[in-house]
Amino acid sequence: MSRQLVVDLFTFPGWTETLLGSIASDLHQIIYSYSRNRRYALKPSPLELKFSYGVEGAGPGQLRRPFGIAIDDVGRHFIADTFNDRIQVFNGDGTFLKTIGSSGHEKEEFSYPYALVFDLQGRLLVADSRNDRIQAFSPKDEWLCYFASDYKFNDPDGIAIDELGNVVTSEYKEHRVSVFNPEGVLLHTFGGYGTGPAHLNDPAGVAVGEGNTILVCDRSNHRVAIFDWTGKPITQLKTADMTGPWGCTVEKNGKILITNSTQDQIQIYSRDYQLLETFGEEDAMDFPSSMVVDKNGYVVIVDTNKHRILVYG
Repeated sequence: MSRQLVVDLFTFPGWTETLLGSIASDLHQIIYSYSRNRRYALKPSPLELKFSYGVEGAGPGQLRRPFGIAIDDVGRHFIADTFNDRIQVFNGDGTFLKTIGSSGHEKEEFSYPYALVFDLQGRLLVADSRNDRIQAFSPKDEWLCYFASDYKFNDPDGIAIDELGNVVTSEYKEHRVSVFNPEGVLLHTFGGYGTGPAHLNDPAGVAVGEGNTILVCDRSNHRVAIFDWTGKPITQLKTADMTGPWGCTVEKNGKILITNSTQDQIQIYSRDYQLLETFGEEDAMDFPSSMVVDKNGYVVIVDTNKHRILVYG
């Protein structure tokens, strides 16, 4: 079984020219993912909805426009319950466990937390976006510190970990990406407002790919921009219907998953940036913002405007 897909993979002057025509891909591929450094096999496509959890509200286990997700070593789902200014924790079956934090500006309080990730030390790092900071929690869910407290963040919306444990963040209001070592020392920044290959416009989710490449969901430029680790542009992913991509993740074998959020789709690309598959039935999702693959091989998607989590497999 196959689908005929047409993808436009744009390049910039001086870059390797790439032109992709019609691509037929076998939907029964196996791709791999990992949480921190663990590898998980994604279930064969086409993916089917297994279950969902979450309803709109402010009570325990309820969600209001969640945006981020991370999964720990024992399979717990940590959800950035963004418009409730808190992190909610669930078992892998959707059973509610606990809430971390509340609305405010002190430690362990949040103002629109948009993204979160576990680093190689097992710490949970939360992009506390409107408080312009990143908060760190221990593997026991205890507050540790403000990460990179000497750095002035400006609305961090994305966060990822590279192969060496460095922390990669995107900053919406500065249109830039900043890279820190695990201790929070700034290593370098890149980006800046614009539409050119080295620029960004309202960046959101970030991911780290093969060779420590950095992928940035360049929302208002309607593309995923790909840079080397130093910030030198490599290429971009941009299909005709890509508008406002919010989240991306790179699997262990190099495949790339992107939330084409305003089109209510998930796009899957090969390691050489060819579009393999798009999934998302009509009305199935409403602004999918981020996703991970769990240890069972299921794709866990944050369905933001429907205030829920979808589990596909």
